[in-house]
Amino acid sequence: MGVTPKYNFRFADDWVILTSTEQEAYRLKRVMTKYFRNKMKLELSQEKTFVTDLRTEGIHFLGFVVKAEKKRKTPDPQTWTENLVGKPLPDMERLKDKIQKIADEVRVIGESTERSVQAAQIQRVNSMIVGLAQYLQPSICSHALHIIDRRINNTALAVWKKRFPRHYNKYQIPMEKLCNLPHRHEGYKSKTFAVPIEGEWFGITMAFITHSKYESKPFDQRMTPYTEEGRRIYSYYRSRSKPLPCDRPSVNTARDIQLSVYAKTVYNFEYFMNREYAYNRDKGKCKYCKKPLFLDNKKYCYHVKGNFR
Repeated sequence: MGVTPKYNFRFADDWVILTSTEQEAYRLKRVMTKYFRNKMKLELSQEKTFVTDLRTEGIHFLGFVVKAEKKRKTPDPQTWTENLVGKPLPDMERLKDKIQKIADEVRVIGESTERSVQAAQIQRVNSMIVGLAQYLQPSICSHALHIIDRRINNTALAVWKKRFPRHYNKYQIPMEKLCNLPHRHEGYKSKTFAVPIEGEWFGITMAFITHSKYESKPFDQRMTPYTEEGRRIYSYYRSRSKPLPCDRPSVNTARDIQLSVYAKTVYNFEYFMNREYAYNRDKGKCKYCKKPLFLDNKKYCYHVKGNFR
């Protein structure tokens, strides 16, 4: 009784401590500064170590701003509470740098006249758009996703105008007609910029397709795209949900697309597009043994008759 509640969460060397009074927050700052200096021989940066009010400034943490606000009212009165709740929002200042990097990659598309090179660069741009949208997905991100799409579309407009000054409007194609990421683009009539390649349209995706999604269960800290174990956990986690998630990465790489045009074997452009369709059709599982095709072994699966390829 009488103890002020405190909560701590961190990622690597980024720490956040939550408490309910300003007095306790400043006391913790003094105590921890002395502790790290005397016990750990570390000096806390006084510029980065500061006290803030979640009701006004919020917490800037890992590209998000978490604020304490009243819960939005819903039709279900049982979910309403007068207490403040934490609302994660994208940090728009940090997001600007991410969008700028994607825009720079979009400009690279116009530097080549080779359709295969253009398609490969579009594939790279799409992976960056999907990756950024997925990162923002756990937050209230609808506004931020539309900002990403508007900036990328304006950049693409400038690129296509320069490359195809008289006919650039002909290269604006409804997303549902694109041959790349068909599962993601299915049913979306919003137009995007694309290039024709072997009778198909290969185009830039949009971030708004990746809708906000809040995890109902605690997030598995091992799930990360940067390790083999993390990718396997992610694939298994996604494989339990039906239908196949639209925000998954493409089964093809930018190099696959670029080299497919020059292929003298069956591994041509049509093969890689069909592989994307087949992966969606079979819900990400091997048609022969029914096992999930994880991100790091999706190129290897069985024919229906059981022959390994």
